[in-house]
Amino acid sequence: MTTARTGIKARRRRNSRQKNGWAYLFLAPQLVGLLLFTVVPTLATIALSFTNFRLGGTSDWVGFENYLNQLSDPVLLKAATNTVVFTLMYVPAVVVAALSVSLLFLRVRGGRAVYQTAYFMPLVTSTAATSLVWALVFQPDYGLANKALEGIGLPVLRWYSSPDQALPTLVLIVVWATVGNSIILFTAGIQSVPSHINEAAALDGATGLKRLVFITLPLISPTLFFVITITVIGSLQFFVEPFIITSGGPGNATTTVVLELYRQAFTYSAIGPAAAISCLLFVAILLLTLIQFRLSRWVSYDRD
Repeated sequence: MTTARTGIKARRRRNSRQKNGWAYLFLAPQLVGLLLFTVVPTLATIALSFTNFRLGGTSDWVGFENYLNQLSDPVLLKAATNTVVFTLMYVPAVVVAALSVSLLFLRVRGGRAVYQTAYFMPLVTSTAATSLVWALVFQPDYGLANKALEGIGLPVLRWYSSPDQALPTLVLIVVWATVGNSIILFTAGIQSVPSHINEAAALDGATGLKRLVFITLPLISPTLFFVITITVIGSLQFFVEPFIITSGGPGNATTTVVLELYRQAFTYSAIGPAAAISCLLFVAILLLTLIQFRLSRWVSYDRD
């Protein structure tokens, strides 16, 4: 009897090892890719941040010198300020615009998929190409935006050539380019709200605004929290538009943290300081995300 039980246990262990082996075999490509393109570069970046490594030069250990220099660098501090200001403008704009369009979609009887596709198209379009197009649209001297303002009798703007107007101009461009993803998420969230709850509230005399504030928003709070979180993370990595349209100008008015990181690494060949900026940005994003989760008590996953 004991021998039979031992044999059964041995067969089970063999079957388990075979199943695990197949699982590891299928996971191997992803695990290798994760190791080579995420884990190793991350560890290398952390190591380089403690050196003065330059492209084509030597590498010496400098400890926390790069971090201390970057934290006192006025250009990086200006870039950090610009990034924070951009985030404070961009995130509410995306949330409000996406939620408003999603609510309008619910009133569309036919062709809703066409409108959703139109709003989503910028996300699958080359960011570099659309940035060049927007640079022409907002060109201060002959751009289409100022021509339209002149046509309706309004004063023209300097757009991205003005230190005060450059960052808000980029906010407009990036909202247009990225709002489609949030629209899709909000639309799906709103459609998942049980219709009988809104119908009962309407019978009780609740207006559309009250149903939105007290029913729809609480019930889609997980979607709202997710959109806010990923939008904040994306805004802190803002790079392409200022790189292509303004090159960080005028006068560093649109220089962001990632743009300054790029300059350090590929303009000045200062890989060590650039790696330090990358680590500081990672820590900032991690801390901010943890704070968001800590303050997410307003999110409700219960729909009963």
